[in-house]
Order: sequence, then structure tokens, then C-alpha cells
Amino acid sequence: MTSTGTPVDRRQSALVFVVVAVMFAIGGWIAVGLFGYRQFFAMTSHWKWRDTTGIGYWRGEILFAESGINLATGPAGPCQIMAFDPQTGRVRETGITVPSFNVSFMADAKQFWFVSPGEVVWSDGRTVTRFKPKFTPTQTGMPFLLDGQLTTVTPDDNGHHRPYSFVEGEWQAGRRIAIPGFGRTWVYDAERGEERLVPRTAKSAVKLVGSWEFVQACQVGGDVHVIATSYGNTSRYENAYRLGFDFVPDSTDVASALAPENSELDTTGWHRLDQKISGLYPSPCIIDGDFALPDVWGQGRVWKPDPSKVGKFVSADQIQGLRSGTVRVATSPSGDDAYFVAISRMQDVSFFHRVGGKFVPVPHSLPGNAASLVGLMATIIGLALAVWMLLHLILLGGANLWAERGQQPQYSFGHEVVTLAPLSRRFLARAIDLLIMLLPFGLVGMWLLAVTDNVQLAELSGFILNAVHELVWMRNWRRFTAQRPIEEFARLDHSQAATIGFLIAIAWAVGIFVLSVLIEGRTGAFVGKWLCGLRVVRTTLRPCSRKRILLRELLLCVDTANLLSPIPAVFAILSNDQRQRIGDLVADTIVVEHRVSEQPPNETSKSVT
Repeated sequence: MTSTGTPVDRRQSALVFVVVAVMFAIGGWIAVGLFGYRQFFAMTSHWKWRDTTGIGYWRGEILFAESGINLATGPAGPCQIMAFDPQTGRVRETGITVPSFNVSFMADAKQFWFVSPGEVVWSDGRTVTRFKPKFTPTQTGMPFLLDGQLTTVTPDDNGHHRPYSFVEGEWQAGRRIAIPGFGRTWVYDAERGEERLVPRTAKSAVKLVGSWEFVQACQVGGDVHVIATSYGNTSRYENAYRLGFDFVPDSTDVASALAPENSELDTTGWHRLDQKISGLYPSPCIIDGDFALPDVWGQGRVWKPDPSKVGKFVSADQIQGLRSGTVRVATSPSGDDAYFVAISRMQDVSFFHRVGGKFVPVPHSLPGNAASLVGLMATIIGLALAVWMLLHLILLGGANLWAERGQQPQYSFGHEVVTLAPLSRRFLARAIDLLIMLLPFGLVGMWLLAVTDNVQLAELSGFILNAVHELVWMRNWRRFTAQRPIEEFARLDHSQAATIGFLIAIAWAVGIFVLSVLIEGRTGAFVGKWLCGLRVVRTTLRPCSRKRILLRELLLCVDTANLLSPIPAVFAILSNDQRQRIGDLVADTIVVEHRVSEQPPNETSKSVT
């Protein structure tokens, strides 16, 4: 048997052509990436970033801070204080701006304050006054009203905690208060039935070492409820509760010889909060005229002191089905009117009004960024697909022109002569077969897009992006499954119908694949090749067996890099005279024009004897 081999320069030319095409494609993707990057930040410039700390209720409106977003750095520019009427859903600008989101809101019946680092904004609803006091407390995020005076607790220059009252535009220091030291120890008191702080001696075991970062208070009648929050070496926040401040004379050394960091005076009266209260630091407030602690992280619960046990808190109410990551409570100064505010960057900001001891959803909400995210992702995905198609059309068009220059190549075996299939019709035939196989997936996807709202599409987008990040980039299947992806997908509306639809689509694709193997193994052509006038035969020009067709079809994932790009197939086809892709080379098949002529081979045909 003799044959004419493939010239080396043909393979080199094909390699050069494909390398140039790949470089062109990479350049196109870089351009898409740069454009998408700019477009990403340009389109998100109108997104809203809403405050999760300085939310307040005053005269029937909920006040909150709002700013634009720079996705690289977070909130952009000064924050505008907005007012939301939960009864009508009307949103208005108050004309008040604050420099940052680290603000806290405090109000009584006549006036309110927004406190931020280095600045205090005061208003009575008509006029606005800004103060920039010389002394800046380090814990301005936790102000409260003490005897009607704006107050915050912060360490002085010596590290001693003091209440600072805001008087005539300046913070004025008060008496020193007793705060547990760094070496505090919690022990279980069987008589009290709770854990309490005790002095630490040199022989005591230290369970948690850190510092008290936040000290808050809430005054209800004549009682002052104090909450202290610390962050220690166990990487978690810890909260302690005390009824009333314990003032200490400045000349008194609260440390003792046995407990240099923690004296009996420091630890008296402090109680560890129930660990069921979630959040970095529960913000005390007045609800229904009583002292209360709301959850911060998506629980929607209210905790109130247990009258039978000092320092014990019990759950008074909970919002069912609350999925937001951050919640805040906005109450009137007297506590007779309260709202839960559920905040999400993507979802709408929802409001729940406390009526008759229960939280009732308010029909009005503030739109989130979900619609913007969905529109942005649709634009970027559409742009990427358009560029992908354009680049590959240019690649395939160039490859087809390069391969079809001169006379159409022919192939002969014995006395039979066939014309090898052009690249253009081969790829068109494959596109038709893939369209038939994958059409149900597109239909299910379009239906899902039509019936799913923007919030759930944003959540689904986040789910898919997280899956790609964990499985492709991090290659961490265990961490991805630990996040319970099936349960997360099942939370979405229409997830059951979508699951059934995708299962049907998978069954359809498998069925079409099996049918194509059976038909193509018998006739040499499935729907695409039949419409394009092509068929698959062996290199002996005999019909293919089903086993060879199956092998050829399974290797399509190699030829197309899992249907991502046909570059491997193009390189293989251009590298040999028989125009065989990798699947053809392994299965010993070629793709030819449908009709076979009984002519002797000419100069351009390949002869095998």
C-alpha cells in the first residue's frame, strides 16, 4: 500500500494559522475584559449603598444614609440622609449629608443627631447645625441619651472609660466608670445559675483576652441598661450586661495586688449575655416601653430581660421567614412605635411594623440593586457571547478560505473518488445537530428568566458565580458542598419546575445523542449532515460501524475543548490532507460529499492502493 504523506510545511502552516487565530482571540478577549471592566463600574455608578447602622425613626419617618457605590472601595462620596414614610412608601431627601457611613442616629421628641467620627449633625426638623468638636471619641458609633443628653462612652488618654456628654458643640468628659480589665474570667455561679465575671489572679485560667471595644447604654425611666462588647483571641464577639454604671473616683486604684488587671470592683454586677443573641454588638433600644436587644444578623428577633433572673434575656418575638443578612430596629424615642428594617445590597429593603406585639410586613419597600446586577450581567454575558461568536466566525471563515484555495480536494480509495467536505458545511452541520440536542436547555432557561424576579436572578447569579469560583478556581468540592448548594437552589421560586425541566432536557440530549449514533452508524448522516449533503465514511469509503461513530462523537469534547472552542478541531483538519479532526483520526473516518463517483483519481486526490 502506498500513499502520499502530509507535507511538513502544511502542518507548520496550520500551526502558524491557528497560533495567529488564538492570539487574535486572546486579544479580543482582553479587549472585552477591559471594556466589560469599565462598563461594570460605569453601570454600577447609580447603585445605592444604604447604611446598616445609622437608621432611626423620627416623627413617623425612617431616616437612613444613602450613597453611591464604587465596587472597588465601597461607598463613594458623602452620604445623603433620606427619609422613608412606611405608611405611603414616599422617599424624600432631607438635605442633610454626613461624611461617611460610620454614623449613629439618636433622637428625642424634639431633635435628633447624626454622630460620625469628627462631626456631629444636629437638627430639629427645620434647621441643621454641624459641629466639629476638638475631641473625637473613639467609639462614636454607639451614642445614647442619658438624662436627655447625647452621650457616648469612650476611653480617655489613660485608657479609662468615661461617659462623654455633648454640650455646646464639644464632648465633655464625665466620671470614670468601672469596666472589666483584659484578664477577665467567666465562671459558672451555681447559686445564680449563670456565668459571671470574677477577679483574675495570677493562678487563674484566662479564657478570653481582649479589650472592651464598645460600651452602649439605654435609659428606660430611671434604669440605665449597659451593654459592653469585646473582641478577644477566640475570634468572636462577646457581650456583657450590667444594670447601671458603676462610677469610680479617679484617685481610686481599682486593681489589687492579687488581681492587677481585674478587681472585684470591675467585675461586680456584670452578666454574660445569652449567646443566642446574634450579631457583632446588639444595639439596645426601647420597644413597647421596655428595654430590648434586637438581633443584628438576619434573625429578626427581639430579646427582653427576664424579670426572674438578672442578666437573663428571653426572646419576645421573631419575624418568620426573614432572609436578609442585616436587620436593624428603628423605634420612636418613647418606644411605642417600632420597625424592623431588613437590609440587603441586592434585595429590596423591607420593613416590618410592630403591631399588637407582632411584626407585620409593610407593603412598601426600597428597591435594591438586584435589577441593576441582572441587567449588568446580561449586558456583559451578551457582549462576551457576541465577541466569542464573531472571533470564531472569523477563525472558521479564514480557515475555510485557507483550506479551499484552488480546486476542491478529493480523496480516492481503489476506483472510488469522493470530494472531501468543506469546513463551512461541516461546522454548519454540527451546529444544526447541537441546536437540536441543546434546544430544550435554552427553552427551560428562557422560561426561568421569564418567571423569575430580579432578586432571585441576582441570587442565582451569585450561586453560579460562587460555584464557578469554588469548583473551577479553588477546586474545592468539599467547601462548595458544605455550602449546601442544592438547598440554596431549592429556596428559589420555580426551582422545582426548573429542576424537572432541566432533567427532561438532559434526557432529551441523551436520547438525541443515542439516536444520532444509531442513525449515523447506519446511513452516515444525522439531520445536520443530511441537510448539508454530507456523510461520514471510513477511510476505505465503506460505511462506518456504530462503535466508530460513538468513538468519533465522544471525542468531540476533545476537538471542541468541551464545546468551548473548535480551535483543536481546526488545527487537526488543516494539518492533514484528509481533513480529519481528532475524532476522525482515532475512529479512522472522513467526512465527504454525499455522492461518490466511479472515476480514477486525479492529480489533486489522495490515492491509496
